[in-house]
Amino acid sequence: MQQKEIIKNLFPGYYRKYDQDMETLADLTKRAKGDERSINEFARACGVSPSTISRLINKKNTTPNKDSLIKAIADNAVPESGVTLDMLLQAHGLKKINVYEGKERKSESVLEDIVIDRLLCDITQLGYKCEIEKEKNKNIYLLNIEKKKIFDKYSDIFNIEKINEIFNENDIDKKINILQTMIENSSNELTKLEIKQEEFEEQFSEIVRLEEEQEVLGNQLEELKEKNDAIELVKETIEKAYEKLKENINPEFNKKLSENISKITNGKYNNILFNDEQGLIVELPNGNYVSADRLSIGTIDQIYLSLRLASIDEISNEKLPIILDEAFAYFDDIRLENIMLFLSKEFKDRQIIIFTCTTRELRILQNNNIEFNFIEL
Repeated sequence: MQQKEIIKNLFPGYYRKYDQDMETLADLTKRAKGDERSINEFARACGVSPSTISRLINKKNTTPNKDSLIKAIADNAVPESGVTLDMLLQAHGLKKINVYEGKERKSESVLEDIVIDRLLCDITQLGYKCEIEKEKNKNIYLLNIEKKKIFDKYSDIFNIEKINEIFNENDIDKKINILQTMIENSSNELTKLEIKQEEFEEQFSEIVRLEEEQEVLGNQLEELKEKNDAIELVKETIEKAYEKLKENINPEFNKKLSENISKITNGKYNNILFNDEQGLIVELPNGNYVSADRLSIGTIDQIYLSLRLASIDEISNEKLPIILDEAFAYFDDIRLENIMLFLSKEFKDRQIIIFTCTTRELRILQNNNIEFNFIEL
């Protein structure tokens, strides 16, 4: 059962008629304190905190002052201040009970005076109750505002029913347990979210890496496409040149080509012909003919080098330089020495430029006393 609040009227002979005059109350309180006493000393004498007296003197109070404070100030006022209880009560908004204000009171009996005084006291008490209820309602309103702020702030984290449970629970220990449980649950959820975030960051990093790799591979693919286009162009050019060469080939050129291959291979292969079906064919020592692409890589290189050398005079009558770039990569030492000797004898009237990454050519030239100029890049 809820206990009813008892309103104690310290001034039964007064009733509230005005709002408090904060300006006058501040002045009277300052005078009541006196010049010799500090605010702390005066507050101690009145039985209140120094901040209460300070707010009253500096007119910082936002709520009505209590009757007990007004009485304490009157009881502890320095005599020379001239501050009386009536002065403080009037500034406090209370007026002395007088049924016939401004007129001479003519009561028929003492009982009538007592009834009137009692009635006015009851009215005063009712006023106090109304002010307290008004203050309660104000506090409830402010509490609901704060409650809504909490709901809005934590609604995404905590269950609303749990928050209501905390507000409605009177047992402090239960409130603490509920909050601890909610915090633990939230902590677990937070840990799960952090793990998911780490997984997402790893996946995102992998996606970024794959995108970068895709970009690199895309660039490489473009380069390969360009190289492939260049190779196709070279292939097409060579095929056209080969077709033209077949059309223009003559017995003299064929004879020159066969002589070259015979000298380069030390007589192993003496005859090379062009065949429409098989292309370049070579006569074997047993008299049979095979396609050149069925021979060893080293032999194929010797044949095509012979073909290039035989074509020099067909291309131009001028003594153009011969440039060979890594032309002997698949030549063994015997083949290489044969070709170096062949070049030095058959093309001594031409400049021959050889690019190589080995020292084999240099050693063979030196061993055979062939003149040359060496440039190291």
